[in-house]
Amino acid sequence: MLETLEAAPGPQGSTCVLLLSHIVNDLVLARYHELASALSPRFDVTLLLTEQAPAPDREIDAVSVEPEEIFLPEFGEKSSSGKIVPGNTELAMLAFRRKRPGYRHIWLLEYDVLFAGGANLLAILDAASGADLIVPKPPHTRAALPEWSWWRTLHPAPAVHSLTPDTMIRALICVSRYSSRLLDVVDKAYRDGWSGHQEATVPTIALHAGLKIEHINAIAARTGRHAALSNRSFDWQKCSPDDPQFIYHPVKTLAAEARLRMLLNVRAGWQRLVRGGAGPA
Repeated sequence: MLETLEAAPGPQGSTCVLLLSHIVNDLVLARYHELASALSPRFDVTLLLTEQAPAPDREIDAVSVEPEEIFLPEFGEKSSSGKIVPGNTELAMLAFRRKRPGYRHIWLLEYDVLFAGGANLLAILDAASGADLIVPKPPHTRAALPEWSWWRTLHPAPAVHSLTPDTMIRALICVSRYSSRLLDVVDKAYRDGWSGHQEATVPTIALHAGLKIEHINAIAARTGRHAALSNRSFDWQKCSPDDPQFIYHPVKTLAAEARLRMLLNVRAGWQRLVRGGAGPA
């Protein structure tokens, strides 16, 4: 079994980067080491496992959370499925936080997120935003995206008399950052009776609490970047080659990563050729 470090409080005011996975394989270990080597000591990089799993590499900070730690009875309907997928990865993060309290911010990254240009981009984004919730793309209201099938699971606490299509929002959160304040609010909201798919509950609870939400490209623009991801590079089901510096999701195997990087190199070569051909004769 994978040896995990003793649970210990995170240093007050620091930032944790959680790499979430239910397995330990070559891809997950590669992602972990990319993050750990790229980020400064200001970040604690931790592999968060929702299942115990064997691992060949013991030189990692890994924490396992068991189902009884994730699906608290106090969370009521939110815990009722007893399953991480779909819609409960934030419960694993809350379980981790109870083991290691004290972080000012926690990034939650699913294992199939690839920083094609290097994970130092995460540090740039982190430093450029004071938002309580950072998400990959602009959130959508139910009014703007009525066809999303998981709206039906979103239920506020009984004390919240109603939500309207304009006050229910959905956002991808497969790479996202949470403030300590937001995590406190989400934890209390679930204890008060909120339930539903995380892509709706987390941003809607944040909106309801008056907390600040930003998306990655808006933050990247403040740093002088044109973008950090696109609809081609980042979605919930599949991605396609776009910019070699973008964030990609989902990239679920090392073979898929190798193919993506090959296509990015081909694309970059064509762009150089076109630019060269457009110059003076």
